[in-house]
Amino acid sequence: MRIRKLMVAVSAAAGLAGLAYSSIVVAEPNNARLYAYYSDASMTELVGEAGNGCHAGFHWGIKTAYYTYETFSCNAGYVPGH
Repeated sequence: MRIRKLMVAVSAAAGLAGLAYSSIVVAEPNNARLYAYYSDASMTELVGEAGNGCHAGFHWGIKTAYYTYETFSCNAGYVPGH
C-alpha cells in the first residue's frame, strides 16, 4: 500500500512539472528575445549575439555567462536575424 501511495505522489508531481514546463514554453508565444554576450563581467566587449522567437532565429560569435537580453513583441514587426 505504501508503494502505491508513493507511485501516485510521483505521478502527480510529474504531471504538475509537465504542466509548469508547458506553461513556461508557451507563456509568451508572440515575443522574441535578442541576447548580447560579453567577454567578461565588465560587459564592454561584445563577443556574440543570438535571437529567437517569431518563428525565426540567429546566432553569431560565442555564448558566455555574461549577457543581457531584450524582449520584443512579434506584433511590432521584430524578427530575429532580419
